[in-house]
Amino acid sequence: MKTSLACTFSLFALGGVVSPLVMAAPAAEMSAALPAPEVGLPRYYGSMTEDFTISVSFPVPMVPAGEVGKPVKPGVVKLSHADAMSMVWQSTSMLQIKPVCELPVLEVFTLEVPAGVKGLKGEPIPPLVKKLGTSRYFYGYSTGLCDNGNVFLRADKEKYADVLKPRLAGMYYEVGGKRYPVVSRPATVADAVADWDAFRSCTGYQVGDEDREAATSLPQDELIPNTWVLELPGALSEGGVIVRMPGLRWDEEEECFGPGNIVLLKAHEWKHVVTNTYKAPGKYELELKLDMPAAATTPEELIRQFEWGLVPADATVPEFQKMEWRDGALRAQVNGQEVVITPQKIHVSDVRLPDGSVKPGSTGMTLLYDSGEQELKLRTVGLYEAVVPVDEANRPEVPEDVTSLRPRAPYIYTDVC
Repeated sequence: MKTSLACTFSLFALGGVVSPLVMAAPAAEMSAALPAPEVGLPRYYGSMTEDFTISVSFPVPMVPAGEVGKPVKPGVVKLSHADAMSMVWQSTSMLQIKPVCELPVLEVFTLEVPAGVKGLKGEPIPPLVKKLGTSRYFYGYSTGLCDNGNVFLRADKEKYADVLKPRLAGMYYEVGGKRYPVVSRPATVADAVADWDAFRSCTGYQVGDEDREAATSLPQDELIPNTWVLELPGALSEGGVIVRMPGLRWDEEEECFGPGNIVLLKAHEWKHVVTNTYKAPGKYELELKLDMPAAATTPEELIRQFEWGLVPADATVPEFQKMEWRDGALRAQVNGQEVVITPQKIHVSDVRLPDGSVKPGSTGMTLLYDSGEQELKLRTVGLYEAVVPVDEANRPEVPEDVTSLRPRAPYIYTDVC
């Protein structure tokens, strides 16, 4: 059917559809852009070995059904370690990559879908570059709470230690947005005995508490194979340290680090906890433990950085009664009886800062609790001021700890929020 010239002009005037002869566009331009291929990984892994698989899923079919189960032809995906990998089509739109041998440690494995790759019907596939780690774990654990930044670092095997040794000098850590070099030295038996819990963790619990006594009889200056002590002044936190190095661990939310220096980061933790030891009915010895040293050297300075409250243990709607600092102790009236928490000792140590300076800071405090034989819950809330400089943007939410104290039995229950 022909369109008259007058009809065509009327369509322009009314804002109508323009003649296909005027506005036609190639089909490829009319279709929406395809999403990029997706890379599927196991959630956790240590070393990329034969049982490790990577999948690459394309948004459209890439091969006919007859190619499923066959090797992927060159050009679809480029691999940095192609000789050590196999690629097979699992379906018409997904391929699977598997190592055929263990890959070198501390290297970055690159997977690329290059530009120009097309689907089975000629659809342009968006390019993709993904970097993955090719390594076993290297274990790093701090030597305890508020430990002035000393950390155990251990290679899983001697061959991995040989790779790690030349990189130790390049390690650094971050505090307050600045990078500082890590000081390392070989770990000795004396180091292990002094911080046995951290050493056990560092070995993957291959040694037990019963081995500590045996270790005390060994020459204390004897070196522990494949293990180092790292000094990170000012980098203080609870428990484990995240050891970042090329290929150490894949995190789906961030790119793998490049093949340069080993990167050691320690995330600051601001939690606190109050533990208790039963002494007599209604009387407990409390321990306030801090993940980072607080800028306080007296009991009052530290106590005033928290809000202390009490509530009966059986209260259906907990409304904590605030305790007040008065006459050298925390005090509150609950059910007509005075509850008193008296500081016994504040734990203060010198904290080495990244710039080389030393400042005193409190790692916690011992207190005596007397409830008048009432069953109560003690709550502490606060984000204390740390000695270590911290970027304000990284300050966490205010933490809270609730501890139940029962007067007639040596029962301890702690629920850390």
